[in-house]
Amino acid sequence: MPSILLVLLLLWVVTTVHEAGHALAVRLKGGRVEAFEVGRGPALRTVSPGGTRLALGLFPFGGKLVYRGVPKGTGHAVVALAGPVANLLLAFLLLRSAVRAGQWFWLVPGSVVEILGGGRAIGLLQGMRLIGSALASPTAAGLAFALGALSAVWAGLNLLPIPGVGSDGWAIVRSLAAAFRGERGRTRPAPEPKGGLDGRPDGRPGESERREVS
Repeated sequence: MPSILLVLLLLWVVTTVHEAGHALAVRLKGGRVEAFEVGRGPALRTVSPGGTRLALGLFPFGGKLVYRGVPKGTGHAVVALAGPVANLLLAFLLLRSAVRAGQWFWLVPGSVVEILGGGRAIGLLQGMRLIGSALASPTAAGLAFALGALSAVWAGLNLLPIPGVGSDGWAIVRSLAAAFRGERGRTRPAPEPKGGLDGRPDGRPGESERREVS
């Protein structure tokens, strides 16, 4: 039986890499990170260096990045995509194979397709057993394999476009839809300015609006 603390530690690492990918994308898009949270639930530690709130939650199942200053539409889509991409890069480095990383990445989406088709998520169960076996008697190679596999699985899970749960996949869909609506709006005559609460003529949030991504 693998150590619970070891599993939690690996999940914290996977989540930290994921949120770091989001944060890097925000900086590259000219934005500012206001909060970088790893884990959920009660905060074990909170610090605020340079005005950015860093928090470590008790339960390492997800995280949250709060940012502003990124252009709407495709800018937000890039930020959302960067988290899973960071997890995939980690998986590729640890598993030393793009094919193996891709197989683990497809494990959760493939299982969803299998279940929707009336099948059973046998591949997912087998994958979890492999990770458990690698952690039962941990070695450096076993830990690298488990961390790489979990990181790829985390990327695939987050890219599922599930509304209402804050998945990156759903954030990407919404951001690209907003970008498409914006492009269509540019082809139409501009409406008369009405004056919004934030000072913009159309009353919509500007590029500096505060956003969250998991």
